[in-house]
Amino acid sequence: MDVSEQQKPEVPEAQESPEDVLLKKRLKLLGAGISRVSKRHSRQERASRGAGYFRAGDFSQALRLPVEFASGVLAGLLIGWLIDRTFATSPWGILIFAVVGFCTGMYNLLRATGHITMGRPDDRPDRTDSEQRD
Repeated sequence: MDVSEQQKPEVPEAQESPEDVLLKKRLKLLGAGISRVSKRHSRQERASRGAGYFRAGDFSQALRLPVEFASGVLAGLLIGWLIDRTFATSPWGILIFAVVGFCTGMYNLLRATGHITMGRPDDRPDRTDSEQRD
């Protein structure tokens, strides 16, 4: 008779020994620890890869950022030009709205890269529950 064909006697859940319960808990903790380490290792490995490595979204991000900035500047210039043409205030409308467009473009860049979030201040993850209640 083959070893693989032998069946182990099944132990009902109620008759598990305390050692088995402790062993199962240790096994679960070990599995959780291994998954944490492997996730951290994979993130570090991806970050340490050379310049020849691109993720799928890198090219789209490279195209998105200049467009975010340029759209703010061009919108400001267009609004300034329209104000100058409508109210004959040349060159003040275009100068003022070029600066406003530049600021808007910078804001768009910061928002697109994640440096500015749109959440409420109470939603920050670095605050504890007791600080949020105050």
